[in-house]
Amino acid sequence: MWLTRSVEIAKTLNSNLVKILFAVKLGLAGGAVYYVADQGVWKDSTETTKLYEKINEGLKPYLQEAKAQIPIEIPELPKSSRISYLTKLYWNQGVLASFRFIGDLPSHAVDWTNKGIAAVKNNEEIKKFCDSFSSAATVAEPQKTEEKSK
Repeated sequence: MWLTRSVEIAKTLNSNLVKILFAVKLGLAGGAVYYVADQGVWKDSTETTKLYEKINEGLKPYLQEAKAQIPIEIPELPKSSRISYLTKLYWNQGVLASFRFIGDLPSHAVDWTNKGIAAVKNNEEIKKFCDSFSSAATVAEPQKTEEKSK
């Protein structure tokens, strides 16, 4: 009796803990989105560039300190114009690749279907499974003919 009660309490605590953890995660995600939007990441490109420059200036002292402590050379942060160019370039390449994939999707589907069928046909377990149906049908047919003759 006390064991089942303990299990019920544990399940309730576990359920409540899951809800609390989900609420914390949701709050952190919402706070992060709010903060990023408040800082201007999703505004026009001039605001985003200003934010990048602000972050770049804020990180310079820490980068200098890290360079002094680490024996390897840390490269400078890229300029905002370079970041803007690369962002546009990779975005456009991603869009082109996505639409190329969508355009080729019918031929991909046919290829994947043919490969799947070939894999199924070459699988010994599936062959045995299918053969069991065909042998069961041949065994069942003579019984039906015997019943009809009676």
